[in-house]
Amino acid sequence: MKKRLLAVGLLLSVLTLPAQAAERVRFVLFTDLHQDLIPGRPDALRKIVSVAEKNDADFLIDLGDLAFPIPQNRVIRDILDSASMPVYHVLGNHDMDRSDKRTYMDFFGIEAPYYRFDRGKFRFIVLDTNFFLDSEGNEHPYANGNYYGAPVREHVGNGQAEWLREQLADRSKIVVIFTHAPLNDRFDRVEQYAPLHRIITEALDNGTRIAAVVGGHNHSDSHFTIDGIHYLQMNSVSYIWGGEAFENRAHYPDSVYRAYPSLSYCIPYAVPLYAVFTIDTRGRLTVEGVEGSYLPPAPDPQKLAEKPYRCSPSQQSRKLKF
Repeated sequence: MKKRLLAVGLLLSVLTLPAQAAERVRFVLFTDLHQDLIPGRPDALRKIVSVAEKNDADFLIDLGDLAFPIPQNRVIRDILDSASMPVYHVLGNHDMDRSDKRTYMDFFGIEAPYYRFDRGKFRFIVLDTNFFLDSEGNEHPYANGNYYGAPVREHVGNGQAEWLREQLADRSKIVVIFTHAPLNDRFDRVEQYAPLHRIITEALDNGTRIAAVVGGHNHSDSHFTIDGIHYLQMNSVSYIWGGEAFENRAHYPDSVYRAYPSLSYCIPYAVPLYAVFTIDTRGRLTVEGVEGSYLPPAPDPQKLAEKPYRCSPSQQSRKLKF
């Protein structure tokens, strides 16, 4: 009798155990800091590192266009080196405006232009979109600003497609893909990157869980779902590129514009933008963004509406399922 009562008690205790908690990962993401185009970027980056530490982030990731690899930008490298969590980088096009990839990577301690890293059930894949095709279809890596005027830019180099397929074959992992140039061609479609999109959707059809494909580059806060894949475009930390149509020298003193020659074509944000991502094994993806504003004077909203992608001085918060 005692043995039977003991067995019943053990069964009841098992039945009343709480459901196993979902495994999760949390990270802070930022993109397009542009240290060399706009003032105050070290303080903006310190703010982002502080947010990552306060949120007990598993890692911090930069989606590119961070800073030129020049001595005066060691301050950016030192701020990131001071972070209490690992820092990962994605190569941005402007990161190679004054150097080749190897020089940039050595400056910021990046081991490879594309790579993967795992955190428990989660796999993070970093791609390199910094190749161009010349008029004869030959592929070249970005280096020293050589990509300006190329007929096909923001190309994913040969070899990455098959490598990506191999990384997605492990159905035990939940995958996030990071790029600088977004793989959905800026808008709610996939054209230039159709072969990569097919690889991603084939993996999804074969049972690999794809949480999101996340890019920067356009300084636009957008979300598109294409064939069941979440494509997120993350806003710049710093500004929208306005060009001559938005030329303005009223945001800063003249001395600042002399120090930053391209600044008059930028539409600066009043606060730095970033996002806190939380992803769990139950298929929930949460983005905690930043409500911001334009640095006065604000741009003409009608002119902004004419741009081909969404313009905003904020990073929107989102709750998605995958």
